[in-house]
Amino acid sequence: MSDSCLRVQLFAQVGYASFGPWADMERLKSLQVALGTHPPVLTNPHLVIPEVAELVNLSGITDLVSECVGDAELWVENTFLITKPPGEMKVPPHQDGINSRLILDPQRSLTVWLAISPATVETGCLHVSPGSHHGGYRPTVQADLPGRPLTIDGPLVDDWVAVPAEAGHGLVMDSRLIHYSPPNLSPRPRIGLNIRYVAPGGVTMRDGSEPTHLTRII
Repeated sequence: MSDSCLRVQLFAQVGYASFGPWADMERLKSLQVALGTHPPVLTNPHLVIPEVAELVNLSGITDLVSECVGDAELWVENTFLITKPPGEMKVPPHQDGINSRLILDPQRSLTVWLAISPATVETGCLHVSPGSHHGGYRPTVQADLPGRPLTIDGPLVDDWVAVPAEAGHGLVMDSRLIHYSPPNLSPRPRIGLNIRYVAPGGVTMRDGSEPTHLTRII
């Protein structure tokens, strides 16, 4: 079985799969310089930062996404650049495919998380609940944290698995996979890019309107 087929199989079974490398050291160093000067959370950087626009269109990434969702036509629904500084910043347990604005069809969408700098247990790498995507979307509530992000409302499983990623590697995740990230305990910022890809028909707006915010993959 090829590496690509194995990743698609893992994605379906446990809700995530690691992949990479998607960049060499020269490109990574350039990215780290360009992206490390931005605030801790930047929404839709692919619309304003050329280096991020290039990343969301990398064939090594989009080919894997197409295999997982079964469609060659892809759009970017949203991106987040997260530069997690040393300290208390943490992201509570959540699912990427649902919020107060929209719901993503898990058969027509997924998340790609790219490590721009090393994502280790010390720097606050992602922790996932393997197989939690099989339980569907869960109710949400605003967390009692700065910025009041959405988090899972109700009891959580305790089978968390840390998923470190070398710089230049990443994860592909089911839109329903429950995951979180703890604080960065290292002296250096941890830089990661979250990309939500969708195939046609993969977005349902809660207000009944047609999605007009999608970015077509070149």
